[in-house]
Amino acid sequence: MERRLSTNVADLSDEQRKLLESLIGLRLQPEQVLYWIVVNPGKEPTEADKAQSRAGLQELFAKADRHANEQGVSPDEFGAAVDEAEQHVRSRPEE
Repeated sequence: MERRLSTNVADLSDEQRKLLESLIGLRLQPEQVLYWIVVNPGKEPTEADKAQSRAGLQELFAKADRHANEQGVSPDEFGAAVDEAEQHVRSRPEE
């Protein structure tokens, strides 16, 4: 199975997009990109796990930076969008 760190919303089927929207509580737009991080709570990571995660995060951040640059989004705009999304998620009632 191919390991993917991100998915373009435009590449999702309607069914996949609707499922993800229901999970994250946000309406997704075709020009958006979803970035994936998977964790195993309760398991102490080994040094190799940490190194692999660090490399994956660096790749993820580099890809996010490239995408933002391609879309003409400044670092300040990107930070504001992340802050807004975080605030939105934190303000949702527990389900």
